[in-house]
Amino acid sequence: MGHPLAPNDAADDERQGLDRLAEPFKPKDLAECTERIARFFDAFSNQRVYWRERHLGYYKEVENEYRFLIPPGSSVLEIGCATGDLLAALDPSMGLGIDISPRMIEIASQKHKGNVRFSVLSAESISAEEGPFDYIILSDLLHFLYDINAVFEKLKCICHARTRLIINFYSHLYQPLYGLAEWCGLKARQPVLNWISSEDVIGLLQLNGYEVVLSYPRIL
Repeated sequence: MGHPLAPNDAADDERQGLDRLAEPFKPKDLAECTERIARFFDAFSNQRVYWRERHLGYYKEVENEYRFLIPPGSSVLEIGCATGDLLAALDPSMGLGIDISPRMIEIASQKHKGNVRFSVLSAESISAEEGPFDYIILSDLLHFLYDINAVFEKLKCICHARTRLIINFYSHLYQPLYGLAEWCGLKARQPVLNWISSEDVIGLLQLNGYEVVLSYPRIL
């Protein structure tokens, strides 16, 4: 009869499982990408609070940026909402957070009530019936998308004439530093698919008919 894992052994086993899921990979299609990323964030959900608290200054600064840009009482969709903290902080009249991780959505639904709701859904699967929204936000999401251009195209079905997309992401210039931070244990390892420049994002948005109103760099 086998012996149960001791607490430290269990933690080590969990970390090793996360490390395997965080390894770089090249999915052959959207389905494989979605399944792998969802498995990672389901497993990572147990560590989400720890890493958020460790880098709370960054997350609060992101919240402040979004609260400056989005008036309270707006209808807001957050794609890749994780545990829903950013969406809830925006005080929307109607907020919808979607994520491909069932575990993240379970935590978000338990944590936040009121005018926000959460659903297990990918950006590629969203339909016009869900919208339209005044604001659509993608915070630290582009790095995990299989096809960024296809997502920008899909989002047009939930936009009205004055909808604003707001996107923040890590600059590709910081890729070596993030790799070093992960190696040193200062940042959680994650299965990043895309390191993309601001110019590329602007180009893809314009290609899909969006008007880029504002773009600026920030060091957070």
